[in-house]
Amino acid sequence: MILPVVVFLYEWYFFQDLSWQWIRKKIPWLLGASVIVLFWFFVYLGKNPLANILHSCDNREFSTGERLLTELRVVVHYISLMLYPNPNRLTFDYDFPISTSLIHPLSTLGSFLILTVLFAAALYTSRKERFLSFCILWFFVNLIIESTVICVEIIYEHRTYLPSAFLVSGITALLYRVIRNSKNATIFCVTVTILFSYWTIVRNATWRDQIVFWEDNVSKSPARYAP
Repeated sequence: MILPVVVFLYEWYFFQDLSWQWIRKKIPWLLGASVIVLFWFFVYLGKNPLANILHSCDNREFSTGERLLTELRVVVHYISLMLYPNPNRLTFDYDFPISTSLIHPLSTLGSFLILTVLFAAALYTSRKERFLSFCILWFFVNLIIESTVICVEIIYEHRTYLPSAFLVSGITALLYRVIRNSKNATIFCVTVTILFSYWTIVRNATWRDQIVFWEDNVSKSPARYAP
């Protein structure tokens, strides 16, 4: 479902020069695609797909609204892991606190502001900084199914594999602009590569042994395994 959206966005950004005239010409195709998507929504979710989605969390320990609020913090956590993937911060089975309102916990509001600024920056820079803008939108679009109201598990790190591809590229391009001296930029990139490679080796050692793996999970999310 997301692939056609990403392909369309890529075409519009890099081949159609963000032309609204091109968008208007494609309206019949967009309407046709929307009808197909709606059809499959009804096939898989019944006569009232919206109600089924909104009530999909009824048998969970959190509501659909609470899940949506919590995902604000989850997405910011994903971004932080891309910037600082220390193995001590990584785990398979999270015990992630649920947000019950925009200010409880207060980090929910902070996460909302961070993501709003990022999204606004993507729109504002779409003409002058097209690649960076696309990288941000790529990240959001590829997380939209698992990080909104669809009632799947709250957080899994593997969900960031595809979304992070362009976001990391954008961060790298931005760093090369900030660090103008090529020698310093090279030193920085080599240092980060060595550090991240070491952390990958450490994390792989945890995944290699089943007992060590689950001991690591229990130590990081003890409440999940409390009797």
